[in-house]
Amino acid sequence: MFFVFGSVNYLAVLVAGGVAMVLGAFWYSPVLFGNIWMKLVGLNKSDLSKEKSNRAMITSILTSLAEALALAILIVLTRTYSPQKGVYVAFFVAVVLSAAMLSNNTYEQKPLKLWIIHTGYSYF
Repeated sequence: MFFVFGSVNYLAVLVAGGVAMVLGAFWYSPVLFGNIWMKLVGLNKSDLSKEKSNRAMITSILTSLAEALALAILIVLTRTYSPQKGVYVAFFVAVVLSAAMLSNNTYEQKPLKLWIIHTGYSYF
């Protein structure tokens, strides 16, 4: 299993993690879905203290990097060497995770719009 880590392109993992952060910042900004998201989760701008926002940002950075690393390892393990096959692997992972998120969303009795916002971000 440890041989896999030697085959991972860590620069690509860092870039993917960074791109996810930039896209997330835009996706959840007031320009796109930030205001709708805040309303659906019951938050307002005053709820987003600097301390809580910093903690959330650090968590987002770490989870973005973990997701990129996990996908990179999956790509190595499945010997996915072409960009087209890489997109297929990423797509099917996104489908599985989106289905799990929909199940959670339903049990938590959250609005479907919230799942759509989160899932839309996951696909971009």
